[in-house]
Amino acid sequence: METRMSINKNAYIVSSTRQPHRGLKRRDILALLACAPLVHTTALARLQSTPIRAIVPFPPGSATEIGARFIANKLAELTGQPVIVESRGGGNGFIAVQAVMSAPADGHTVLFGGYSTLVTNEVLFKKLPYDTLNDLAPVSMTISSPVVLLTSRNSPYKRLPDFITAAQRQPGKVTIGSGSASYLLAAELLAQKGKFEFTSIPYKSAPETALAVASGQIDLGVVEMTSALPHIQAGIASALAIATESRHPALPDVPTSAEAGVQDFLASFWTGIAVSARTPKETIDSLSDLMVKIMNMPETRKYFTDQNVVVMPPGQAAMRTLQGQEIAMWKKIAADAKIELQ
Repeated sequence: METRMSINKNAYIVSSTRQPHRGLKRRDILALLACAPLVHTTALARLQSTPIRAIVPFPPGSATEIGARFIANKLAELTGQPVIVESRGGGNGFIAVQAVMSAPADGHTVLFGGYSTLVTNEVLFKKLPYDTLNDLAPVSMTISSPVVLLTSRNSPYKRLPDFITAAQRQPGKVTIGSGSASYLLAAELLAQKGKFEFTSIPYKSAPETALAVASGQIDLGVVEMTSALPHIQAGIASALAIATESRHPALPDVPTSAEAGVQDFLASFWTGIAVSARTPKETIDSLSDLMVKIMNMPETRKYFTDQNVVVMPPGQAAMRTLQGQEIAMWKKIAADAKIELQ
């Protein structure tokens, strides 16, 4: 039977009689246990029968899309089927999520989501067209990149305390750029910890924010490290702090937020894979098992380490736990700041 699939221009191909209920006998229980591996094997066989669509809520060439392509190639190797990466950027990730939710819930259409799609949209948007925890089922986290506080080379702020002091003296005058809902929340967390007010300047992405910082358009950019690094290495921007508990090997001279004087300002944004919650559990389990294999491969870890990102604990259980915890954490921060997007 020929399988047909529509690929958009942004696609990348890599009658029994009822008996009275008498309870389960030992042999019945053993029979059910024996069937469990068969169900899992059948689900895996189905995944290996048809190409898989990987929907990415970012444009081609973005860091998330490039990482998704690497993982898609590994998934194709394990399933023996093409995994087609489709970029569905725009609309705060809503377009990508709706593409996944409107497709058949059979595990052949998966979301390679960013942090906003999987966590912070649920926190900020009053009328979100999907319920993150109920409409999407977690499969596995993939990678994470820490937040860096970026200023231009010519900025008067050479240390984070300099910036915070200026912001406290002139409430609302300093500008902070953010490339998505996630970065806006991180900026607000910084303001809460530093006890200052600021003017938010929105951008379409972290790379665009970093470029605005480097050109002196804004005072501070809240960006993830992979977007900040090229500008730092080129000498046109400086990092005041990194929002992690320990210094990063790629930026050994950049202090952590705590070392820079701001306690408990920790923010790293991870990406992950999810499917429609209507997908059969055994199919989700099979996809999760495949992702555990992929993320634990030495070549996978080397590839992402070379990209200066962290490989996250794989599997659906780890993703479900962290996703729930971080949605709850950011909801409190957003409520305290009275932030809500339409």
